[in-house]
Amino acid sequence: MYPNWLQKQIVNPNVLSNQFVKISFSQNGEDDFVRSFFWDKILTQKTGYYLDIGCFHESLYSNTKLLNLVGWSGVAVDANPDSASLWMKQRPSDKFLNCAIRRSFESIQSVDFYRFQDGAINTTDFKIAKQWQQKGFNLKDRIKVPAMSLSELGMRIVQEWSTDFDFVNIDIEFVDYLDDLPEFLDLLKYPTLLCLEWISPNMSISNYKESREYKILSSQKYDIKAIIGGNIFAANKVMP
Repeated sequence: MYPNWLQKQIVNPNVLSNQFVKISFSQNGEDDFVRSFFWDKILTQKTGYYLDIGCFHESLYSNTKLLNLVGWSGVAVDANPDSASLWMKQRPSDKFLNCAIRRSFESIQSVDFYRFQDGAINTTDFKIAKQWQQKGFNLKDRIKVPAMSLSELGMRIVQEWSTDFDFVNIDIEFVDYLDDLPEFLDLLKYPTLLCLEWISPNMSISNYKESREYKILSSQKYDIKAIIGGNIFAANKVMP
């Protein structure tokens, strides 16, 4: 499906009203995989819950927007406080938590958050922010935001939202949270489907079994189901 800004390139724009056109919001078709994975549940109008960490924008590049449109709800987490108002306006059944995820070994309570004109590349990593600037991206500002580890986030979610999550999406711009991932999954009782943006360097479809992500997920009851864009999809192997 073409992004809206490319629709003028479609020869016959009437096709956009065709009943068979699929809707997609994610960057590389990730939500199409999510839709197919939960298709039986969606067809029978059963709703579920998602946790979207590094949610960014309510619609743009969202891997959870389609689920929300069919009645799902969940918890959105992002370091950018400006994301909250639009998210809660469009998804009033969700909860929004403003915080960054820090590295597993750090004990700091807040971090610098670098915000760019293109908000999709916002980051808490100074080196990555410099790299984006060197590539010509404009830095808008730098703000302080609250931060916690992935394990701490898991504990807070369990305490405040007593629900089992069907789908967990993690996209936090290469912050290394992997040491905390096993404890996080245990706290959340092993969600049915995970989508993780990989952080291992030079990872691809040809060598993903050498990555930390694969080794950790394989040890935590998960099977790799797909690799789309820079994301790994893994399903809880004990689920039906």
